[in-house]
Amino acid sequence: GRRTTTLVAPRQSLVESGVRVTGDQGRTGLVAAGVGLVAHDLRGQGNGAAFVDHVGHGRRRQPNRKEGSAARGGERLHEPRIVGTAVGSKPKAVRPTDMPMRTKILRTDTEVRLNDDQLAALAEVGQIITPEAWDETALTAAAKDADYILTSFFPTISAAVMDAAPNLKAIVKYGVGVDNIDIPAATARGVMVVNCPEYGSNTVADHAFALIMALARKIIPIDRATRETGWVWPSPEFRGVDLGGKTLGLIGLGAIGRAMARRAAGFGMTLIASDPYVTSDTAAEYGVTLVDLPELLARADFVSIHCILTPETRGLIGEAELRAMKQSAYLVDVSRGAIIDDGALLSALREDWIAGAGMDVFQVEPLPVGFPLFDLDNVIVTSHLAWYTEEADARLAAECMARTEELLAGETPRNLKNREALGL
Repeated sequence: GRRTTTLVAPRQSLVESGVRVTGDQGRTGLVAAGVGLVAHDLRGQGNGAAFVDHVGHGRRRQPNRKEGSAARGGERLHEPRIVGTAVGSKPKAVRPTDMPMRTKILRTDTEVRLNDDQLAALAEVGQIITPEAWDETALTAAAKDADYILTSFFPTISAAVMDAAPNLKAIVKYGVGVDNIDIPAATARGVMVVNCPEYGSNTVADHAFALIMALARKIIPIDRATRETGWVWPSPEFRGVDLGGKTLGLIGLGAIGRAMARRAAGFGMTLIASDPYVTSDTAAEYGVTLVDLPELLARADFVSIHCILTPETRGLIGEAELRAMKQSAYLVDVSRGAIIDDGALLSALREDWIAGAGMDVFQVEPLPVGFPLFDLDNVIVTSHLAWYTEEADARLAAECMARTEELLAGETPRNLKNREALGL
């Protein structure tokens, strides 16, 4: 019998591909060179899309199949195929003339947490590969002929990995920080680097502020002692401090730093920040006074880190900076562990240079069993989960999927980190 394969595409894309579209609504006739096509104009459903049936032999291929039925995603794509969409997004099209003969999508780790429908949609246009082991050797082997790399926690996407993928077009970071991607190497090879910064600024700020509150009120020690003894009575070791009237020092006043400022203002805190890329006028909009780092460290009762990891910020907080803080002050880091010298931090906590710390990120992740901070009562440790809520997880998957769709459609994606260097 005959079969039809299916493509969702804007009418203009079909026209540019040499397909003539006739009619306005409902069933529409299309003619392409030597190929019979019929389409259903879906403009009434938004996005000016045409639902195209490519007349061929066999059975009809349905859109949005589950991953198991999309096992042929790695075959030569010489016919129009559907491009899936993230939940809540509109269809993105790949024109038949632009579609690669074979698309290979490398997912470096399963923490690129796309849902089943999103994975199935990607499988419609390509083969999804995950390396067998979590090391560069396995990743380099899996990267052979990859067109796109989706990455989350993998330590380094290096030049060697990119060289193993001469067809590589883009690297998409499932998250905000791109310090695990060699951007200069990517730019030199014409590879786009894209991140997903929009999903979780408030979520991460919630976690950072929760650490501040738990430190201020000694929630963890009180909880632990209550469980062990059945009750604790007021004593100096459990006495906390108010947040009202205290000074919060923000290192970095980007999206998360500004979200922190909004939260702290509600608790009546005084707000100062150190950020060379923010103007005084912008800081004032959030009730924040800009100061240099030495002044911030000397004044703040709580220091919260929200800058990105760059060569300039690596090791920004070392022994001298920790000794400059008040002995009663607390340090919180939900950004990147390498911003703090972890040896100096361990000494500061053991020797009471500062009152305590709340740490969600570390220089080396995951942490080994017996990590020295685990033995200290004046530190709260969470495992790089400040971003992780039910809602933020879904937003991140949708954002990652949307950026990937843009790339597959031949569009310049949002949040392209090396746009200027690539001349885009």
